[in-house]
Amino acid sequence: MKKILISWLAIQNDFVHTTEGKKVNIQGPNYLYHQHYSDYEEHILLSSAANEDVDTAGVFMKNKLYQDFPRHQVSLKYLGIKDVIDLNEVQQKVQPILFAYKDAEIDIFFSPGTAVMRLVWFICHQTLGLNTSLLQTRKPVYGKTGIPERLYIELQKDAFPSSLIIRESNKQQQLKELPVPKQFCITATLKPIYEQAFKVAQTDVTTLILGESGTGKEHLAKYIHQQSLRKDASFITVNCSAMRDDLLESRLFGHKKGSFTGAISDHKGLFEEAEGGSIFLDEIGDISLYMQQTLLRILQDKEIQPIGKAPKKVNVRIIAATNKDLIKCCEEGKFRWDLYYRLAIIDLEIPPFRNFTRTDKKKLIHFFLKFYDNVYPKNISLSKALEKEILTYAFPGNIRELENMIERFYVLGEGEVELSLLPKRIREPQIEFSTKLSDMEKQHIQKVLEQYNYNLTQTAKALGIVLNTLKKKMGLYNIERK
Repeated sequence: MKKILISWLAIQNDFVHTTEGKKVNIQGPNYLYHQHYSDYEEHILLSSAANEDVDTAGVFMKNKLYQDFPRHQVSLKYLGIKDVIDLNEVQQKVQPILFAYKDAEIDIFFSPGTAVMRLVWFICHQTLGLNTSLLQTRKPVYGKTGIPERLYIELQKDAFPSSLIIRESNKQQQLKELPVPKQFCITATLKPIYEQAFKVAQTDVTTLILGESGTGKEHLAKYIHQQSLRKDASFITVNCSAMRDDLLESRLFGHKKGSFTGAISDHKGLFEEAEGGSIFLDEIGDISLYMQQTLLRILQDKEIQPIGKAPKKVNVRIIAATNKDLIKCCEEGKFRWDLYYRLAIIDLEIPPFRNFTRTDKKKLIHFFLKFYDNVYPKNISLSKALEKEILTYAFPGNIRELENMIERFYVLGEGEVELSLLPKRIREPQIEFSTKLSDMEKQHIQKVLEQYNYNLTQTAKALGIVLNTLKKKMGLYNIERK
């Protein structure tokens, strides 16, 4: 297993100011550690600066370590932290770095950094479930060996979930209610998913959203963006299935004028346009193996390669979504396992609309009615017969199909809307005939339940069976009481 060291650049202790300018302090914590310990394949050195143009200290340190310890591998990562004592921001920046090395043995050098940075190390070590160890060094003057003593901090790891978040607030120790923006309707069925999404938003990890077409994957991605520290930057959506490789590559990463036929001017890619924000890659399961390899490099190195230009670092959160079974695609060789694991650090699955409770379905119907009341200059209502039909319809197109149906009523209807305004596919469905006795029994039970408004006693009596038998069959066929 690869063994790595990770630490913050300590501006106050890793450098000294001389008449010739800033120099690396050879008595500083990071230099001294390299001088006496070399049992790592890589040292990840973190800087709170945005890039080397803002602060060259990291480059000084990296060059000095390479010069004096040429066999030591040092990687410098700029995190662009605006406030180094903002716990939430520091945690969001650090967690993706640790997750990127989830298969490695990680020693966290605890000593360098601000108090908040050290607190974040403690939180991550206790909660992320990674193979991490915390260590610090004792100065030679206080030791017995004449060299900095390496001391591992022994802690009992918490069994709390890896999504633990410690939030700073003014006189408010914890979130009492899930934030729900005006344009969102979060039903009881959706609430657990959105609660997880809120926790995800407080970190900066790559997220994969799963669900059938029309379930609201982009909606959930927007929620994550809006609840994150990136909310004031761009949120850009890309439909990956709508473009061939060369066009998708150009759109995502940009190109230089003349780099290919038709490149009549320089073009900035969507990753650059989303700088500091989030990019939503929809239908990620449809991209080619070539584009999968390209995307994998971005996730690993946070670097894009515009066509005809030099590589460029980007600071963008990636949220991806698909309606495909990516594990099956990986097993069939259509999707890369390494990319899947990079994308699915956190995966959120949205249930299909047919699995919503009757109460949740009603809530969404009335949410869309209220929404389109403000779009169209008319008020409409649904007849009881129409609402009942909607509530029993399967909605293969999920929530999107429901929303489109409600808008149809506003466009074509007046006053109380009747069954006649339903699309023909619903009014006159083509019934699929199954020869299986179990399918026929399930359909019959469902029809009788609907006939008696889901009164189980009356339904059992009409079917000629006892109540317990009806309940067993409903459980067997996954029939939900509404």
